[in-house]
Amino acid sequence: MRTAWLGVLLWLPLSHALAATPAGAVHAHQLQAWQQQFQRLPLVEQQRIREAWQQYRQLPPEQQQQLQRSFAGLDRFHRDGWRLGPRLGRHWPGLQPLFAYVEPGQQATLLALLHELDEAALERLVRLAQRTAPEQRQSLREALLALPAAQRASWLRQQAGA
Repeated sequence: MRTAWLGVLLWLPLSHALAATPAGAVHAHQLQAWQQQFQRLPLVEQQRIREAWQQYRQLPPEQQQQLQRSFAGLDRFHRDGWRLGPRLGRHWPGLQPLFAYVEPGQQATLLALLHELDEAALERLVRLAQRTAPEQRQSLREALLALPAAQRASWLRQQAGA
């Protein structure tokens, strides 16, 4: 449950703004960037963030502060992964080697592909990413993109050996 809360902590400034609450020390340009990222998330992820925000608001202040400290204690690499939404943020440490350094023109397409994968396929992709050599990552991304969406799960099952 703790990791589920970490993702919502990234979105707290935006959640404050969405709830018409002052955003405090958040700069306007940062808030705008978060809002744009939020709007690019699948609707189900947006809803998960809204629901988690409502649950978070009901926690005792001490527990809220503890969660905020936990999130602040993460390195930027992990915090930035949560910008992909709660689902992908949870998998980001394993996916990062494969998707962190892609051409800007491929980023939106790859992100859409990741959001389309079910949980089992994401877990297989994490395993595959961990054992793919850096010089082979571009080829793996291209192969994954070339597949029709309906074939990706079985292809990942074959590639990951599961």
